[in-house]
Amino acid sequence: MKIVLISALFGVRGGGSGVIAQHLARGLAQSGHQVAVITTGGESRYSVAEEQGLCVYRFRPANLYPLEEKDTHPVWQRVLWQIIDIYNVHCAGVFREILEKEAPDVIHIHKMRGFSGAGWQTAARLFPGRVVQTCHDYESMSPDGLMRGLVGRMALRKAWPVRGYQLIRAGLSRGVSLVTAPSRFTLERIVESGLFGSARPGVIANTHGWSDAELGAIHARLSPPAAGKDTRFLFLGRLEAEKGIRELCAAFARLLGDHPALQLEIAGWGTLEGELRDRYGDRPAFRFLGGVDGDSKEAALSRASVVLVPSLVEEVFGLTVVEAFAFGRPVIASRAGGLPELVREGETGWLVPPGDVTSLEACMRSAVKMNSSSMESMHRTCLQSSTCFSMEEVIRCYLQEYQALPAVCGYPVPGPTQE
Repeated sequence: MKIVLISALFGVRGGGSGVIAQHLARGLAQSGHQVAVITTGGESRYSVAEEQGLCVYRFRPANLYPLEEKDTHPVWQRVLWQIIDIYNVHCAGVFREILEKEAPDVIHIHKMRGFSGAGWQTAARLFPGRVVQTCHDYESMSPDGLMRGLVGRMALRKAWPVRGYQLIRAGLSRGVSLVTAPSRFTLERIVESGLFGSARPGVIANTHGWSDAELGAIHARLSPPAAGKDTRFLFLGRLEAEKGIRELCAAFARLLGDHPALQLEIAGWGTLEGELRDRYGDRPAFRFLGGVDGDSKEAALSRASVVLVPSLVEEVFGLTVVEAFAFGRPVIASRAGGLPELVREGETGWLVPPGDVTSLEACMRSAVKMNSSSMESMHRTCLQSSTCFSMEEVIRCYLQEYQALPAVCGYPVPGPTQE
């Protein structure tokens, strides 16, 4: 099967949606399918190259500035950028040229902001019945994909002018045949907004990116997490206000009053890094790792006792949660968005109200008080849970959905290759 993945963000620097798109592209290619990726690059004219075994097309959409700069410009520029991004004529032309060249069996769209709704419409006109959209945030129904502040509230209420944005997007998305999200919470919210009116809905979890064989190797070398005074906390994510990193540092600083030997490792990059280093960097209990990936990420997860996901926004999924499970580490997460669908209270972690420093501190304090036997039990449960998010399992789910697309029914779809 020939599959084209469209994602404005692709890879580690693209955050969760970019990482998941990369995982899926690699997994499909390893399963014997022909995969091409369309993502952003530096030039308006597209380039094509082989990147880590994938055929990758890159181009820069014609707009005021790149997607990565979306939060760094004046309000008037951001508004104009959003207007252009409703339907970007330049993107439509580039998509048409690449898709006609590739002639795919399936077009799977991930991060569409930056590429605009032109991706949906162009793909559906060229290849009806073959278009899939996976929603990694709420950008399809709101100019603010994280549903923050006034704009987010207007999107939920279907209030004007955001309602106009939703209606235009609903029209452009009518040709999508399958819409998925990694949590039921997110899928129901997006479908209720009126988008993807002709699409079959489905929930498919994100993968942590490790295969069954890789998980087995990881599990074989792990030790149960340290408990008591040796408890080590880990934050793994973007250092941005919506991730709750300020609240986490405040809660941990309080906890240190009674448990001065504890450690908090902070792995990630973002606009708050300088502020946090200035405030906490000279305290030995706080350790800033910077951005981590590959071996450095695995090392941080191996050292951790408990992983923290204290988001202030309604996370669609929680990639860090399932990465923690792969290493047998329980998670303290916010009771918001799709996170409660992942974390089982008292079995694989704990849930706290988002933004509540006192509750977060109390939950961390309870984790420190756990004995080794209880921590080891949670460790085993987390390891068992991690198999549900293996590369093979998620690829299997997507291939099953691809096979059911109107224009693909009956197509012989090979399963994952056996090593």
